[in-house]
Amino acid sequence: MAEFSPTPDGVAINNQPKAFVNGSPENKPSLISIIKDIFTKNSHHGKEKRKEELLNDLRLVGEEKPLGYLPILTLRKICGIDPQKMREELESKGIVVVEFKEDECRVPGGALYAYDRNALGRLLESGKTILEKNGWPTEPDGFVRNLKVFGEDPDLYRLIMQAFADPRLKKE
Repeated sequence: MAEFSPTPDGVAINNQPKAFVNGSPENKPSLISIIKDIFTKNSHHGKEKRKEELLNDLRLVGEEKPLGYLPILTLRKICGIDPQKMREELESKGIVVVEFKEDECRVPGGALYAYDRNALGRLLESGKTILEKNGWPTEPDGFVRNLKVFGEDPDLYRLIMQAFADPRLKKE
């Protein structure tokens, strides 16, 4: 971590004069330009990292994470990704992709759901009793289409969390 310390003319970074309040004849950058640069880089890096974290909810779908989704508005406005491009990327990996309209999934603007049919099928088979008890489909396609209906059974909720590989499950 860099150590910043004030000097009469500007700032020193790790005890080396690096910036001057109004620049300097030696072409040292101004303090304002250095701070702006630091915040711009960190801000851009932070946005890119957050964008990747969001996209990973879809891109990591597979054996360990059978199911993922992102709101369409998040894909477009935050991630800058066209839902059709994301669909093509996922389908090229053998992932099933379904786009739900807002009234089909209760997500404002709709959502893109992605699932690994085989991995989700194995998980649903292991939770078949819970699903049947709650009147839920036991096959992947029907299960995903039924996600807009949330029951109050904690076992069912836990099974849904497992399908999404919800990180809160790892804390237990």
